[in-house]
Amino acid sequence: MIVRGPDRLVASLTLFAYVETIVRIGTCGSFNKDIKLLDVILSSGAFCKSYFDELLDGVDIDFIQSSDTINRKIMNHAKLKEVD
Repeated sequence: MIVRGPDRLVASLTLFAYVETIVRIGTCGSFNKDIKLLDVILSSGAFCKSYFDELLDGVDIDFIQSSDTINRKIMNHAKLKEVD
């Protein structure tokens, strides 16, 4: 679900109440010249300055660490599918 305004925030939080894992798929930029268009990048974390974390937990977090376990599962699945 895409949240477009504060009126939908409560509905979105309700939808995520029973979710164990959220995988965000999006776009990013890179300063590395070896990264090509359509490359898949697994990050170690993300920086975000929004108020979602404060609304959810009452805690201000600027950097959210990625899950090593989930990243490993993605890499193992890519190897099985022979994706470099």
